[in-house]
Amino acid sequence: MTAYIESYESILERECFYVYEFRTYAETYEEVARFLKFYNSKRINGSIHWLSPEEYHQRVLNRTIKGIEITA
Repeated sequence: MTAYIESYESILERECFYVYEFRTYAETYEEVARFLKFYNSKRINGSIHWLSPEEYHQRVLNRTIKGIEITA
């Protein structure tokens, strides 16, 4: 599980923190919230067949792609 968290943190740093220079906490909070929404819905992810989470979810619902089994 730690590897997934470290990977996410690396992506957040590269695609958010290194791109913007924040002046206030409010700016930082707003941009991170925007990034999280993008990451969880639109950002293409290799572990789900190079689809966005929304597209992957829709294909699973339409049964045009098999869902990934999640194990802990």
